[in-house]
Amino acid sequence: MQTSKLELVCVGNYALCSVIWHEVIFNHPAKRIGIIEQRLPPKEKRRENRTNYVTFEVPEGVICSYDRYVCVKPQTYEYRWFKMEDGQFIDLGEIKGGTSSYAELYLKQFVRDGYSILCSNDANIVKTYVDDGIVYGEQLRQ
Repeated sequence: MQTSKLELVCVGNYALCSVIWHEVIFNHPAKRIGIIEQRLPPKEKRRENRTNYVTFEVPEGVICSYDRYVCVKPQTYEYRWFKMEDGQFIDLGEIKGGTSSYAELYLKQFVRDGYSILCSNDANIVKTYVDDGIVYGEQLRQ
């Protein structure tokens, strides 16, 4: 998978800046979709004049999200959807309702068609759900 560098600027400490990419897995016959939220580790960090610069290697062509702490007073955080195409940052808008709103924004047609969706950062839970309809050891009721 091709990646591009993304540098985010934040205040506070480096932990207040993160990028998540959303891997989507389909089981069309069973009408199940799993979304694996994968937090990307920073590739580079530097600090200049109380400002942090954090670089991430982001997969190209997939919808991602980031959050960052942008101001100390007043405390301000920013949450946005984006994707990288040919090394360019493409802003897809503000996140409203947490990253679980991914399905509402990008999988509307599947929701209308009766698909059930599970979103988690645990790949095993998502894959078991998509393949077998089992969530946390219990059979999913359709």
